[in-house]
Amino acid sequence: MLLACESKYTKHQLELPNSNQTSIEVKSKINKKSIKNSIGLVVVTEEYKFGEVIDIYDLKNNKLTKIVKNDEYQIIALNCIEKNNDYYVIELENGTKGKIKTDLKFIQPQSWEEHILSVFSVEFDNQTNPLLLNPKENSSKQLYNSDEFYYPVKIKENWLQVKYGEGKNYKYGWIKWKENDYLLIDFFYFA
Repeated sequence: MLLACESKYTKHQLELPNSNQTSIEVKSKINKKSIKNSIGLVVVTEEYKFGEVIDIYDLKNNKLTKIVKNDEYQIIALNCIEKNNDYYVIELENGTKGKIKTDLKFIQPQSWEEHILSVFSVEFDNQTNPLLLNPKENSSKQLYNSDEFYYPVKIKENWLQVKYGEGKNYKYGWIKWKENDYLLIDFFYFA
């Protein structure tokens, strides 16, 4: 999975130079995405400089494609399904499996929990995943406003505490971030 976005609803395309396809669309919305075989994500660090190339190889070590970050609003977060001493095995949005060398100084592994806590805000379907007072199924529901930003605060097992509101008047609630190996939230990286 590759996530890239400028705002809540924009899309980017990647060039696939060694493929019959000319591009693959990547989206910021990942709601109900299976993470069953995922061990986390591979992300770029602050050491990454615009224009640096991340080569992706197929499972037979042939060059599959490359990723180049060209602007500050592009997010690179690849679904990692395996790691060994030499490679992160990743899965792209279209289901293609590839490998990235672990010795690149500007990439790092990140758990789903770490990634969620690093995003600007999350969105969720309040009908199927209601905002609750406590991290319990039978907890009382909180008032939900689709125009609010819901900022991730902390994770407790499958539950994510979010804050919303303004300044000193923040309110807090809990939602599920995953259930049965499926993500139940969408990530937004910028206001």
